[in-house]
Amino acid sequence: MKKNNIYFLIEARIASTRLPEKVLKRIYKNYLAIDYVLKSILNSGVQKKNIILVTPKSKKNNKIWSYVKKNYGIKIFKGPEENVFLRVYNCCKKYKISKFARITSDNIFLDPIFLKKAKREFEKNNIDYLSSRTMIHSTKWKSKTDYNEGTSIEILKSNLLKKVKDLVNKANYEYPTWFIFSQPKKFKLKKFKLIKNYYGYQIKRFRTTLDTFVDLQFLRLVSKKLKLIPGENNLLRIIKSKKIDIYSKVNQKSEVKIAYRVIQQRNK
Repeated sequence: MKKNNIYFLIEARIASTRLPEKVLKRIYKNYLAIDYVLKSILNSGVQKKNIILVTPKSKKNNKIWSYVKKNYGIKIFKGPEENVFLRVYNCCKKYKISKFARITSDNIFLDPIFLKKAKREFEKNNIDYLSSRTMIHSTKWKSKTDYNEGTSIEILKSNLLKKVKDLVNKANYEYPTWFIFSQPKKFKLKKFKLIKNYYGYQIKRFRTTLDTFVDLQFLRLVSKKLKLIPGENNLLRIIKSKKIDIYSKVNQKSEVKIAYRVIQQRNK
């Protein structure tokens, strides 16, 4: 198998309901949220040509396009605003992508070591889909995630999207892989287990996703205290911090968005 043939698709948009323009929020010094995402991917060994920012085509996203184009020079794919499934599906179709990692731009502390090992895990196993967290969204997975809210990656074969395309509707197109990870008997799914670097530490004690203003407060606080800059093993540094319990109180009550609950509500 060729190296670096897994594309990294980063989903980002301006119109976030709970925290508008979160991808461009300043985290530490002059570093923005999107800087942490992109530099971690680059430092995990992924080439620029295999990284694509997948955004809505609405002109209100121009701030993201301009910043990423100027500072990183990666491909930018523009698609539907709400239909995330079609946005990702059409991106894979345009660039003839056979395998890709799905990264959401609100998970800013994905360590390069985490990304590198997830990619390696997918490459060495004969599977359709690898995930660190989506089992929490499905009642059909027996295993539970080993990771905290904010340490999430999905790697899959793009032909799976074509297989489930006719099942996608307005109730679930916000979750492009819903009909994949919710059908463990149909596809070869694999859980990405806790990597050795994190053994001995309680990773679930804190939340590192960026969904709300209190999340932003936590990320800014911990970044300032630990001097976290983009592209480093920041998650590991947070885990090993002796004061993480104090820092994490800032956003410990943030609501976790569970996919199957959202879909059930929309289907009523």
